[in-house]
Amino acid sequence: MTIRSSNRSHPRLSSESGASLVEVLVVMVVLLVGVFTIIRIFPTGFDVLQYTGNATVAHRLAEAEVEFWRKNAENLPEAIVPILPGPPGYSVFDPTARPGDFTSGTGAYGDISLLRDDIRSKLGSRATEAEIDRWVGQNRQRRILGEITKIPAPSPVEVSGERYASIYTLAYAPIDWPETNPRDQFAADERIQIRGNSLFPVDVTNTPESELPQTLQRLRSRQYGINYKEALVYFPRSSRPRYFLASYTYRSGEGLKTVRSDRLVVPPTQTNPRGSQLPASVVQLGVNQPGSGVTEPGKFFGIEPGTEDVAPKFRYLPDNTPFSNEATDPYGAYEYKVLSRYPLGVQFTAALAFNPRGYAQQERGIGGVAVPLRARIDYIVKDWRVLHQDVTVPAEQAPYRVRLALPFYKQAGETVGDDSLEPWPGLGNPAQRLSIIAVDTSNG
Repeated sequence: MTIRSSNRSHPRLSSESGASLVEVLVVMVVLLVGVFTIIRIFPTGFDVLQYTGNATVAHRLAEAEVEFWRKNAENLPEAIVPILPGPPGYSVFDPTARPGDFTSGTGAYGDISLLRDDIRSKLGSRATEAEIDRWVGQNRQRRILGEITKIPAPSPVEVSGERYASIYTLAYAPIDWPETNPRDQFAADERIQIRGNSLFPVDVTNTPESELPQTLQRLRSRQYGINYKEALVYFPRSSRPRYFLASYTYRSGEGLKTVRSDRLVVPPTQTNPRGSQLPASVVQLGVNQPGSGVTEPGKFFGIEPGTEDVAPKFRYLPDNTPFSNEATDPYGAYEYKVLSRYPLGVQFTAALAFNPRGYAQQERGIGGVAVPLRARIDYIVKDWRVLHQDVTVPAEQAPYRVRLALPFYKQAGETVGDDSLEPWPGLGNPAQRLSIIAVDTSNG
């Protein structure tokens, strides 16, 4: 018997394949790099979207501002200047400011912390960081100079103790105005100053003293005499006190300096303590008065001829004081009130009520041509971050629905978008925490 045995084994593969640990690690690294790259794209994309949205809103606001001034070119201010805190209730121009300072807010200080320290010393040790913020950076306080308007046509009003007034709404708001309306015009001058059409100068600097009375006798109602060397201004005769504002540049030991809104109180001729023998009222410009700091020898070298602007001053009237109706008073129309029942209404409506007599008043201009009475308004904007929108209330039953121009707004108590963690106090009184204020422009 033959026995056969088989020693055959399983067939072997011709080749073998696999992944080593190094290869696995390389793949993981490549995968992680790709994943992280994709993840990083999303925040960048969100930032791009946010920047694009902000740029779109800024472009819309800029276009709206340009369009507003294109339609209201006759109201365009003479200038918008940065200011610094001065004595209580006053402010001074900041001549060191440059365009880039509205970002850094450093001015000539070179370090924003030095500027903040200087602002704190002027405001007082109790000044909060939010109050200091009003004087630095993008929102630093600026003063509007010479916003111009013709006295508008009279319209019915519900406040200020008048039946009719000529209403003008300032271009910028909220304005810097006290919570309690001032009781007299000099307290109001700290916030708002309004001048009329410029008067015409007559140079009497080199007029011989013997001829001065005859020269002043010929002054007309829209003229004034000026002695540039002695800083004296002469006005025609009048039986009542008058008020004027003067701006000018003078020469000093430190070079040329400019004065804005020097307030001139002109007494009646018969009670004038200076020059009572002259047929005119004479006043000394403030720059050369005792206590001005430039009256010492070697500090004042006269007014720069041709730089002055002298104009009648509009008088502020409290609510309980009626407008003047005396037709014989040529300056009776130079009166105004603020239109509001509430302090916040004054600040955010920024509406002025002029004496309606000014609407029909004509004055002599260049070449004797009659021109309408115009008001040139100086005021301070309290907060440049506040946006305003004029809307017409729908003719439907309350509650009324209006749509805001922007899809988002900052709410009181928020810290989003701020450099600090202090919550935004809101508009007006921080205790009220107001995010939006709606004001009826017909009555404040």
